[in-house]
Amino acid sequence: MDAACAALDGMLFSRAGSYLKPVSYCSKNHQVCPICGGFKSSRYELCWACSHMLDVARQGGFEGLLADQVVCGFYAVKEWDQTYKVIRDYKEDAPSAADHRIIVKSILSLHVLGHLRCIGRKAGAPVTAWATIPSTKSSKRYGKEHPLHSMVSDILSFLPEVRLQTDKLKTRKLDEHMFTLASPMEESMRGHVLLIDDSWVTGGTAQSASLCLKKAGAQYLSIYSVAHIAHEKFIRSLDPSPLEDFRFKCRYRIGKCPWRQRRDQWSHG
Repeated sequence: MDAACAALDGMLFSRAGSYLKPVSYCSKNHQVCPICGGFKSSRYELCWACSHMLDVARQGGFEGLLADQVVCGFYAVKEWDQTYKVIRDYKEDAPSAADHRIIVKSILSLHVLGHLRCIGRKAGAPVTAWATIPSTKSSKRYGKEHPLHSMVSDILSFLPEVRLQTDKLKTRKLDEHMFTLASPMEESMRGHVLLIDDSWVTGGTAQSASLCLKKAGAQYLSIYSVAHIAHEKFIRSLDPSPLEDFRFKCRYRIGKCPWRQRRDQWSHG
């Protein structure tokens, strides 16, 4: 980690380290999904959403068009978490939005720009282009630039963009026809495309975008989402103990790379 990245990491820790909980892909009792980091029953290998998505993709014959790697930055628990408030409100016209945008842009700068080489190493190829998910027709931001796009355009200005578009309503299901390209993907952009979103719920929207990008020629597709949305009621339904471990043992750690931490655990054991 270079000096600029370390300084940004320290700034983010001092400003939001008290509530940011990094996503992990393994836990003591095998209750997080190895694909998305979402909570699951220990009886199953994957969470319901990722398992269902794989089934749908296999049935449709496009399993190979799903993302090659998925990384989410931080958990956002809908019922009580400050991270959820940040990711919900940063794109709104609210008094707190400016401060929340600073947090979101700092996370993107650290996890994407600061670790761009890590993304490339894990894929075996450097990132050649980026994309963000456009607002659907059900969003009040439809047809307008999304705040996330503005941030990423600034952060990754030295890389070409693959611009997606849609004329459909929001859905969390896997839909191979949800997105199209606004313009053809040039040959030089097709090596390793990084798709960036602000929140992961089921992953259906991001994976639908992955289908579009891979059909258009992307050879390798990485997804980065700032926040993985979680629900306390669901976590508690699995077993009260992981919720307590999560609340008290999952903490921001300076120097942790979100792209190379598949063996990290937030619970002891």
